[in-house]
Amino acid sequence: MIVGVFCPLAEIMQRRAGSDGNYLTANEEGEIPLPVLRWQEEVHKPGIYDLELDTSMLSAEECAERILNVIASGAKFNARDKLIASQV
Repeated sequence: MIVGVFCPLAEIMQRRAGSDGNYLTANEEGEIPLPVLRWQEEVHKPGIYDLELDTSMLSAEECAERILNVIASGAKFNARDKLIASQV
């Protein structure tokens, strides 16, 4: 199963601002650093998942529970096959 883990940029920047200072944060005008924008864009290419989770809405435990529930449901996972087919 391929799981897409998402978090809105606003939440990411809020978490970064509250961190220990080791992360790039927005400037005084609130602009998001280019590396953060690029990461958000690139990490989800091509965007084919069997399950998508939003960590701004779900705790780590809730994410794990959703993953386990999908596995237990016996659902067929086809994201891997779609990814392979898209590389041809």
